[in-house]
Amino acid sequence: MRLARFNIQGMAGADKRYFVGMPSPAAAAVPAATVYAFSDGLHDYRAALPALLMVLIPALLMVSTIRFRSFKTFDLRMRRPYTILLFFASRLASRVRRLHRQAEAAIDQQGRITGAIKATDEGDEIGDLTRTMSAVMERLRGYNAHLEAMAGRLSHELRTPVAVVRSSLDNLKAQPLPPGSSVYVERAGEGVDRLSRLISRLSEGTRLERMLESAERERFDVAALVAGCVEGYRLAYPARRFDLERPPEPLWVEGVPDAVEQLVDKLAENANDFAPAGSPVKVQVEPLGKGGARIAVENAGPPLPEAARARLFDSMVSLREPQARGQGAHLGLGLYIVRIVAEFHRGSVRAVDLPAGGGVRFEVELP
Repeated sequence: MRLARFNIQGMAGADKRYFVGMPSPAAAAVPAATVYAFSDGLHDYRAALPALLMVLIPALLMVSTIRFRSFKTFDLRMRRPYTILLFFASRLASRVRRLHRQAEAAIDQQGRITGAIKATDEGDEIGDLTRTMSAVMERLRGYNAHLEAMAGRLSHELRTPVAVVRSSLDNLKAQPLPPGSSVYVERAGEGVDRLSRLISRLSEGTRLERMLESAERERFDVAALVAGCVEGYRLAYPARRFDLERPPEPLWVEGVPDAVEQLVDKLAENANDFAPAGSPVKVQVEPLGKGGARIAVENAGPPLPEAARARLFDSMVSLREPQARGQGAHLGLGLYIVRIVAEFHRGSVRAVDLPAGGGVRFEVELP
């Protein structure tokens, strides 16, 4: 790497090693190579910047410790390297900060890539780093898109063989079977039905995201919407009591009513699955002080495991026991769908334990 050269004008002979106004012993402590860091102009500063900083920073630190006899002895030409170094340091720091801000904004709290890093045409090391990070971010974006679309592709590919097995079992049931064989046919049919439900739930998140991409926002009364949902839950889960708390006046928000209804469905289904038999599920709608609404669903039951709190709303995460997960065909997509809908409405979702281990409360805030 080439080192930029500067010459201090007005110095003669052996005094070229010393700064103007500096005592000779103090100046002698400055490395002799320092003089090579000064020149009439800066040539190829991008290539010389690292070496320039390595040489000038220690030298300037030593110079700053010397008490000058008079500010007048500090020749104007001596201020030139300070100005150049300050310019380089400020520009270098601003570019690093800009790269840091872009990297922070490119990834959300769930690890999804939502932004990009803008590549630059700078020819130095920071420019190379910026272009590399920009390329890496684009590759990760493509890979994440591939993973997110995989569920939809898998469900599409699995539907055909499942349909073939189902039709074969139906034809087999219509034929005379040996004694004792019908029980195996029935088990095979139950397995096919369960597999069909799994495939349907596997593509549920993908279908919702596609629906939200083309959905139009509208203003609607979220309190009335939740009240209608609770009436449906009382019919769908007759063994469970659903208590509703809502304001008497309308509570207006802007969004997609069908998506919010699906969000409430997932919260109610999750509460019904985890609540002990005979205990009620409480659904609450209340206004926010800053505008918007909060939807909360409470149920009695075990507290949330500490290890699972950070990933509770991620895809394919389920806290059910293996037996219950298999019977209900759960893939851990319900709370993931809740998070998708909340984020689409620029809202937030969280889960907290009720006091004294009384259960769990899920809250969704919609602006």
